[in-house]
Amino acid sequence: MIITCRELAENLGIEYLQASCVIKMLLSVGVAEEAERVKCKGRGRPTVKYKVPDKITINLKKGTVEDSDA
Repeated sequence: MIITCRELAENLGIEYLQASCVIKMLLSVGVAEEAERVKCKGRGRPTVKYKVPDKITINLKKGTVEDSDA
């Protein structure tokens, strides 16, 4: 799925900063990737859309994150 940090925050019922940290973690382990940057009229920073799997498995014991759909 393609999603922004704001959309992820709304979907999960968490703060934007928490959603941003989740996205950063997924990017760092290679599960998510940046899809596109959309520049909105009158705004300074572009909106970044990320390509993220619909389902992700996080194994805290092993310290792994993987795409559950793969």
